[in-house]
Amino acid sequence: MAKPNEIRINSIMYLSVIIVAILVLRLVLLQVFLWENHLAMAQRNMSRLVPIPAPRGMILDRNGEIIARNRYRYELALRTDPNRKWEETYNNLVEYFTSKGFWDEDQVEKIYNILAKNRRYQDPVIIEKDLNLKVMFDLEENRWLYPHMEIIQRPVRHYEERFFFPQLMLGMLEGGVPRDNSLEARWNEYLKGKDGYELWTVNVNNVPIGNEPIYIEPATPGNNLVLTIDAGLQRYVQKVLTEAIEENQRRQLAKGQNPTRHGAALVVDVRTGDILAVANYPEVDIYDLFNPQLRDYFQELDSNYNKKFPVSAHQSTRFFEFIPFRAAFGIGSTAKILSSIIALEEGVITPNYRYHDTGKYSPKDSPETTVSNVGGARGMVNLKEAFQVSLNTYFVWMMDQLPGNIRERERLIRTYTDAFGLTRETGLTDVNDFFANQMGRLFDERDRGGGGPGNLDPSRFPLGAQAHINVSPLHMANLVSIVANKGYHYKPRLVKQIEDQHGNIIEKFEPEIYRTVPKELVSDKTYQKIHEIMNSVTKYGPRTGTSAWAFRNFPIEVAAKTGTSHVQSKGDHSWWVGFAPLDKPEIAVVVFIEHGDMHGMVGPTARKIMEKYFGLIEE
Repeated sequence: MAKPNEIRINSIMYLSVIIVAILVLRLVLLQVFLWENHLAMAQRNMSRLVPIPAPRGMILDRNGEIIARNRYRYELALRTDPNRKWEETYNNLVEYFTSKGFWDEDQVEKIYNILAKNRRYQDPVIIEKDLNLKVMFDLEENRWLYPHMEIIQRPVRHYEERFFFPQLMLGMLEGGVPRDNSLEARWNEYLKGKDGYELWTVNVNNVPIGNEPIYIEPATPGNNLVLTIDAGLQRYVQKVLTEAIEENQRRQLAKGQNPTRHGAALVVDVRTGDILAVANYPEVDIYDLFNPQLRDYFQELDSNYNKKFPVSAHQSTRFFEFIPFRAAFGIGSTAKILSSIIALEEGVITPNYRYHDTGKYSPKDSPETTVSNVGGARGMVNLKEAFQVSLNTYFVWMMDQLPGNIRERERLIRTYTDAFGLTRETGLTDVNDFFANQMGRLFDERDRGGGGPGNLDPSRFPLGAQAHINVSPLHMANLVSIVANKGYHYKPRLVKQIEDQHGNIIEKFEPEIYRTVPKELVSDKTYQKIHEIMNSVTKYGPRTGTSAWAFRNFPIEVAAKTGTSHVQSKGDHSWWVGFAPLDKPEIAVVVFIEHGDMHGMVGPTARKIMEKYFGLIEE
């Protein structure tokens, strides 16, 4: 029988063997199987990653002028840890920022709570943005007081052209994320870069050792987006549109009318589809677009205006809406362009056929009589003479000659509106926005209220009332481009190419024919006649064209059409559409003023735009 001492000795020996075995196994586990994890942990404790945010690519105009770039700001961040060693750093920062008057007690508490709740210890928490240089230098000079502090240099978006289509650009959210439905979002994959980092060796207080990082992974900048926009032309178009509408407002107020709130102007290169300028009214600063004070300003403005007028005439400012692409309006007498094409191709008139105008006309399927809009009977007139003065009675008579019943004539008209893109998508896909590529509406039940039974009659289509057709200014630019090109329509675009930071082309987008009007539907002979009658609108003679006074002595031949779309109670919409030069078209121009009435501002505005484009004005 074993002695008690032997039992104790054996027990201690066995226990020692077990302990040694456990220690050996533990060492084997640490040094053979888990060494990489512990090495990484040790390296993390002795090193620190400092992020290098990638600069976003610039947005340039077609000539290389900067529209959007980056500026750099300094951000103050803290790295938290589960043992709350960061609190000493935070307390020192509180002492500094409160002594300078930058933080109050509420801010101190708010920032502390954010830090205390953070569990992503690997990521620094931003606690102050846009440090000025003096503060940044103060903190760096005393970094030993702030071992858990990081100062990050971050590129942020800066818009050189703050008034360039802000409703399309929209800007960036915090963190460098582009807003939805913006030009920035649509091209984000090209514009965004790849972040880099610096790897520093640090001491026990997390303070960098030495003057250089041990490794640098440089940030890769984003690529540049080159637009089709001509910045000089864009600034000028925005200026003359704003001046025209504000003059229009003064005239309306003088006549006791509720003034217009919105307008648009477009310049498109018919040879490529390039949008050279696209202006919107009201003019808004992109940095104010999401400011509640801007909404309050326009609400007060609308309230002051609307108090003076009956409820039926009330309007509201839709400052967030981009009129050139997103809104749909009746097109007034500009519909006579397509109406003339339809009548010529369907054989209901010939160019020289003379209609006897008595000053009024009653269509066969409508109880409403169309009365002359040009001061009584005009006698015997042909297409060119009627088009030149925009004679409503002639065009209602003309469309009344189309064969078939109401529905058959509607279908016939739709064949042409589809072919010319008025009731199809605009083709613009350079922004993530349904409204930019929306379809126009023709004879839509939603648009027929309040206009009487005549709204159902397609013979009144040439008058372009909202009861018949609703399109955007971009649709009208497309129509004019097709007419100018005799049936060919280049896809409208805002983006020309992608370049790297050194100006090398990454991807180039060539002009693309988006739609073609079949020659069996519309002949070159018809287009030639339409060019001729549109040119007459800018001419004096036995009959004075509706835009003759605006283009008196203009040295370049212009094809044009004016339009006034009736809107009950709120003032008619005003249009000017056209292209130039007549023989070799280069640009299509559209000017639109919502509820602008007939105050004559669209024609002179179009002339100024063409003068600028063709270099006819001194800078």
